[in-house]
Amino acid sequence: MLSEEEAIIILESNNMKPNIRQLGNQKNLITKLINGYSFIVTEDKSHSGYLCAFLNHPENGVLITWNEIDRQSLSLAIKNVQALLKIKSKSKLINDRQFLIIAITLLSVLIGTGYIVGATVVSYCNIQRPEIPLKKP
Repeated sequence: MLSEEEAIIILESNNMKPNIRQLGNQKNLITKLINGYSFIVTEDKSHSGYLCAFLNHPENGVLITWNEIDRQSLSLAIKNVQALLKIKSKSKLINDRQFLIIAITLLSVLIGTGYIVGATVVSYCNIQRPEIPLKKP
């Protein structure tokens, strides 16, 4: 079974930004596409615990339905929709969470390196310039 969180990750990794709309206890993940089309992932009412997906158009209604979707079928449905609507998918190499972790790690490395270099320079300067005693008049 596919959870809503996993569905959001799959949608985002395929360059689809879903909006989450909740009607009562039912959540809908709605992704707006070109020319008024939308891709909707919601709870499958005919199969409890599963999700389903729809390709919807405001004038024509639901065009395609995918029932009991899992990770693989959701990815295939997204690719099918992108092919039908001729949308070029730019798959992300890294998602936003991974980018944040990488940025924090690089910042930590930079700060640590700066501290080490600064401490080394101060230590070197202290060794090279011994204190000169003051001359008494």
